[in-house]
Amino acid sequence: VIKPIPMQVIPITGMIAGNEMVAVGLCYKSLNESFRDLRQTILEKLALGSDIKTASMPILRRSIKTAMQPTIDSAKTVGLVNLPGMMSGLI
Repeated sequence: VIKPIPMQVIPITGMIAGNEMVAVGLCYKSLNESFRDLRQTILEKLALGSDIKTASMPILRRSIKTAMQPTIDSAKTVGLVNLPGMMSGLI
């Protein structure tokens, strides 16, 4: 529960945007590597009549799980004192 004043909104939105940029970067990196490594498998599924979404669903799921891992790991510290730099300035 934060007040909608710049002193509180700016640091919080900065932390949210920073976490999201990390998640998106990890997701795209994982997608790129997985599609490169499993290219032949996906092409075989497509050749057998599968649609694009079905053929790539395992890769998409794995990439999303990889991207969410830092957020999940940071949520494990609930109850511990964890103050990022900008949060310390907010306090």
